[in-house]
Amino acid sequence: MGKLDNGINFGELDLEDDRNRLPLNPHLLRASNASSFADAEDREYIRADTNHVRSFNKPQRKCRFKFSLCNILLCDSDLTPAYSSSPEARRELADLIRDACVNVGFFYVSNHTIPEQVINTAIDAAKRFFALSTEEKMRLDIHATTNYKGYTALLAENTDPNNAGDLHEGFDIGPEGSSDPVKMDAPMAGGNVWPPDEIIPGFKKDVLKYYESALNLGRTLSPLFALALDLEEDFFTDKTRNSAAILRLLHYPPQEAKPADKVIGIGAHTDYECFTLLYQDASGGLQVQNADGRWIDAVPIPGTIVVNLGDQFARWTNDTFKSTPHRAINSSGSERYSIPLFFGTDYEVLLEPIRTCVSETNPPKYPVVKAGDYVRSRLEATYQ
Repeated sequence: MGKLDNGINFGELDLEDDRNRLPLNPHLLRASNASSFADAEDREYIRADTNHVRSFNKPQRKCRFKFSLCNILLCDSDLTPAYSSSPEARRELADLIRDACVNVGFFYVSNHTIPEQVINTAIDAAKRFFALSTEEKMRLDIHATTNYKGYTALLAENTDPNNAGDLHEGFDIGPEGSSDPVKMDAPMAGGNVWPPDEIIPGFKKDVLKYYESALNLGRTLSPLFALALDLEEDFFTDKTRNSAAILRLLHYPPQEAKPADKVIGIGAHTDYECFTLLYQDASGGLQVQNADGRWIDAVPIPGTIVVNLGDQFARWTNDTFKSTPHRAINSSGSERYSIPLFFGTDYEVLLEPIRTCVSETNPPKYPVVKAGDYVRSRLEATYQ
């Protein structure tokens, strides 16, 4: 049983008493439309507190309030128990993560082991790269490569077919070198492209250091996802030895809060891989679509990484885990920088439904496909 900061036990709440309602925590998120929470009869309460978050899917008694059941829950999970020798501690954390994965597909993690200095130097590297001339950056044009690595110019992507382009520029890398036993015709296989060190000193070193730190975080989360699915903790280990992890440095120029011409930072989309580890700066702009179709601001929380699930996990878990649409609109008035790492499986892994996610009443929903083939099809659609 969890407690809120006011000392109220979840299980002791009188849900028919408005005085004991679960508080809306502005530190975690805020509704993109403030009127969403104006009327008590319609109100969806955030079931989260930055220090105490527990499953609350079963109210103790019938209530007149509409609970979100995590459809707008973004919880802050302290990853410290992930490193514990206690199976019970790891299990408790996995249960918390499962609640977020099943109901919304987004959560924050703190104590994530990516050093602050590594983050800061990577962001500084991104700023120095995007400050280069367009001519210099276009020498690394992603469209000139066969493995989707390099520079993407403003409006060169359009993730939402209903829009006219994405107002961001990016720089993509994958596993460094070609020594990994990965098929060379797989998407992202092969070497990265880098600007010359004399043009931007230390760029490669700083970006790769962040890449390795984020990759290690992904490997830390994988056993927790396995436990959340009632699998052995090492279930994903032999399937992510050469994880198809793609890292992007992203730069979003500022724009109006209600942009015209169907151009926003990045249009509504779901991610391709198993899960994404996102560092976002203080500018904000990330929005998550809840079950009612409303856009909720996933505000930056210092010291955290945002985790969101992708389509590979949704297919693999037969939609037990949610791959939730999200977008970004940089209306902060300043430049926005973020670094997502897309953590996927080895290319040859078959995305066939996990045994704990299918039953006679819940048969497989998707045809079996190789992970690499799935990612390739999505990348080709993005960069056409």
